Amino acid sequence: MSAEATVFEIDDLRKYIFTFLRSYPHKSCRECKCVLEWDPGIKKVNYLEWATFKPVCHDCFRNIFFSNNIGLGCYIM
Repeated sequence: MSAEATVFEIDDLRKYIFTFLRSYPHKSCRECKCVLEWDPGIKKVNYLEWATFKPVCHDCFRNIFFSNNIGLGCYIM
């Protein structure tokens, strides 16, 4: 029997190993909830983030910005 099979037969050890794995994304889009970063610093999708806004993927930002010609709640004259 291989070492991997032996380790995964021991329930307590298997539970301890899986506690180190992330079960939710580090950052996700506020609009479509797609995963932007699973681990800190490793981007899966390009996104925009400001200090006052939650992260938004490029597709959702484009849809928000160009819908109704309003932008993010401010008018440009």
